[in-house]
Amino acid sequence: MRNTEDASPTDTVHSVDPPDPDLPEVLVPLHEEFGTWWRIEYHPWNRSAPYAARPRFNNGNGRTLRSDSVRLLARVLELATPDDAADEE
Repeated sequence: MRNTEDASPTDTVHSVDPPDPDLPEVLVPLHEEFGTWWRIEYHPWNRSAPYAARPRFNNGNGRTLRSDSVRLLARVLELATPDDAADEE
């Protein structure tokens, strides 16, 4: 069992909040993979880019990533997520 006093965001991979109930099924895999670092969102009123992700840290301030496709959002999240997050998988 790990010492939780020394835990970093990457050590708490399994404590990700459950996905928003309004999150489309197509975004749930992104939430499961990147939910430690990003809040995955869906904005149906935004026709040009309904898929979005905001950083969980920095109090949600900072960049918001928006995309017109789930596939593109996934590719951008892979590039924007710190490398140590990928090492946890």
